[in-house]
Amino acid sequence: MKKNKVVGIIIIALIYLVVLGAGVGIYFLFPEVLRKQALLMLLIIDIICTILIYIFSCIFKNASIYDPYWSVIPPIAFIAFSLISGYYNVYVLIFIILVSFWSIRLTFNWALNFKNLSVQDWRYQNFKDKHPKTFFLINLFGIHLFPTMIVFIGMLPGFNFIEKAVSTQLNVATIISFVVMFIATIIELISDIQMYNFRKTNKVHGKIMNQGLWKYSRHPNYFGEILFWISIWLAYFSAESSFITGLLMASCPISIFVMFEFVSIPMLEKRQLKNKPEYREYMENSNALLILPQFKNKKG
Repeated sequence: MKKNKVVGIIIIALIYLVVLGAGVGIYFLFPEVLRKQALLMLLIIDIICTILIYIFSCIFKNASIYDPYWSVIPPIAFIAFSLISGYYNVYVLIFIILVSFWSIRLTFNWALNFKNLSVQDWRYQNFKDKHPKTFFLINLFGIHLFPTMIVFIGMLPGFNFIEKAVSTQLNVATIISFVVMFIATIIELISDIQMYNFRKTNKVHGKIMNQGLWKYSRHPNYFGEILFWISIWLAYFSAESSFITGLLMASCPISIFVMFEFVSIPMLEKRQLKNKPEYREYMENSNALLILPQFKNKKG
């Protein structure tokens, strides 16, 4: 059963439904005075839900059960914030639709690449192999709670946009932010399709994927992901009357960029360099994130 992909996805879906139901129940357990503090309530529930996912990951001995949480939570959190606070109009609806589009794409990509419940992400497995005695702490704080907090920080401009959009007229900056959000998701979609087709057709072990968007960027999917979170900040910035406050809120997408730039990408590239001899040459002729040709000064 554990090695069946469909059964694994069904089990994880049921786990998430149970956790979501628990989150709703927890919300109604709080006094009405606290329930009106939408942002605080969402943060508390987000942390509790993450801990519940962690417990299930321990039961099934697979930390990868947490993986879809990154993409599932944002649209749910934004919808919940809108309903709890009473902030909703056509701009908020468009914003939530775009976030949901991103969420569906990313969750579908996870399901497409998911193998079964007996297979754990290689990064998590490395942590477990190197630190077997403290892995339960690494699992809770590093694999579960840390990404949850990063995503919540990334969502902060979105919560503020939903609040301010009710009393703000649609402007060019808002339209630009929506367009950037859509483009970011399309970039991720295209890069994932290209990588999926490469893995499906490539029969040569150790071959580098350097076609399409991957010709110019070694991580176009990460570029699209970072751009998506920047677009959420842009939406907020378009509705924020204080320029200084708007700039300070830029620290939210920057925190996600830092995670990718200094944690995710270095770990992945270290593994690629170890397993693929040609990867170093690929690094010399491509950008880590930007989907642009790499210009070099040629000596005569």
